[in-house]
Amino acid sequence: MREGNLEGALALYRQTLESSPVSVPANIAAGDVLDLMGKGQDARKYFQKAIDVAEKPEQKSSAERAMAMSYAFEGNCKKTVEFEQKVFDFSVRDLFQQGEIADEAARVCIDSGDLDTALHWYQVGHDTGLKEPDIKPTRVDLWNFRWEHAQARLAARRGNFSEAQDHVTAAKAILDKGAIPEQAQFVPYLRGYVGFLPARLQDRDGRIAHSESERSLHPVPAGPDLRESRREGQGHRVLSQGGCGHCPQSTSRLRRPFREETSRFFSRIDLWFAEPLNFVSESWSFFWLAKVST
Repeated sequence: MREGNLEGALALYRQTLESSPVSVPANIAAGDVLDLMGKGQDARKYFQKAIDVAEKPEQKSSAERAMAMSYAFEGNCKKTVEFEQKVFDFSVRDLFQQGEIADEAARVCIDSGDLDTALHWYQVGHDTGLKEPDIKPTRVDLWNFRWEHAQARLAARRGNFSEAQDHVTAAKAILDKGAIPEQAQFVPYLRGYVGFLPARLQDRDGRIAHSESERSLHPVPAGPDLRESRREGQGHRVLSQGGCGHCPQSTSRLRRPFREETSRFFSRIDLWFAEPLNFVSESWSFFWLAKVST
């Protein structure tokens, strides 16, 4: 995987499946490789197999989340939400985890251009997270910061830039309380996001100049590096399915492996494709994205 030999990796996983066809980790891993190869439909056959043969609820939930992310790479908000809902329901005993799952679904939908569904799931994430028993003030600030952050991006995407700035101010006020300093890195991103969109909408021909400003504002790998970051962390679904694809991030004991691998990817998507007038540009097939972002 790390050498970029996807065919070789797939062959090894399939070799494992010949002797252990009901291996949940191997089925999920094979699906991961096929997703990287741009073969989502084939990948989902393996994910479905993993769902069908999973003996433990947590294994089934991991496979369902793998399925959700496969649809996410194709910009399919509806199908992503269908499977994220199953993971959300499984996490009922962990309200913080549920909140992160809801925000992750929301992020997929905002990236794919379904702003109403994104708003719904961001609200679910916020409200669910705040229901955590004996919640600490730090967690309250975290969820409120995320909520303001999300509303700012959604307002900007709808062209409501004054409202978006109000949410940016509210998010900064929460951060200034000092309880969540690790979230400070997401304020410049948010300011740039909200400030970038008006110019983008007014000057549809300024893609190159704007792209350079994006990179300086929120540095992330481009082109093949996106695929490489996923290859390096491809074992996430095998070890412990999880990850919070939304921005801003936090630490989650169950979801760290996936987040570390995809956080750079998800944190840039709806900035790169911040053009609500063109639905085609919102489609974020993994390899198509890698091409246009170079």
